[in-house]
Amino acid sequence: PWIVALMVYLAGLALAGMLLLDAALGDWNRGLNGVMTVELPPAANAKDGAEEIKLVVAVLQATPGVAHAAQLPREAVAKLVEPWLGGDEAVGQLALPRLIDVRIDVAHRPDFEDLRAKLANAAPGAMLDDARQRFDRLFDLGRSVEVTAAVILLLIVIAAVLTTVFTTRAGLAVQQNVIEILHILG
Repeated sequence: PWIVALMVYLAGLALAGMLLLDAALGDWNRGLNGVMTVELPPAANAKDGAEEIKLVVAVLQATPGVAHAAQLPREAVAKLVEPWLGGDEAVGQLALPRLIDVRIDVAHRPDFEDLRAKLANAAPGAMLDDARQRFDRLFDLGRSVEVTAAVILLLIVIAAVLTTVFTTRAGLAVQQNVIEILHILG
């Protein structure tokens, strides 16, 4: 019984881990689906920066497959880097990149290579950051861990069943004489 209880416990742990990992991967997938960022280097002055932002947003909005494009305010960018750089004073002295939040129509994705070329023409130094490309390897790792947990779960279940079968057969083999007498008696 202790061996079977240990196997059931391990199977429960593997199943719980598999379900939690699947939920986390699903959340990541939903969170990253249709989201991109365009990063522009800091502007030399506010006027040139505003014109460049308007031009890049116009290019993005004219691109088929882009549902929405809007600049993130400097305060939002500062909030993004605050956990690593500290409070407002440290962030206020930095030349932060300008970010444009882009939402993509998932059903009709744009041609990313063409979009990168258009952005390079509109604003030198503009970088298109597709979060999905960055996290694909992480998703693959998560799925492989999930498959490994499923295989471990299957092996534990098979081992528990085989242990139960062999234990039952061994118990019956020990009592073979009694079983034969009961069989003869009817």
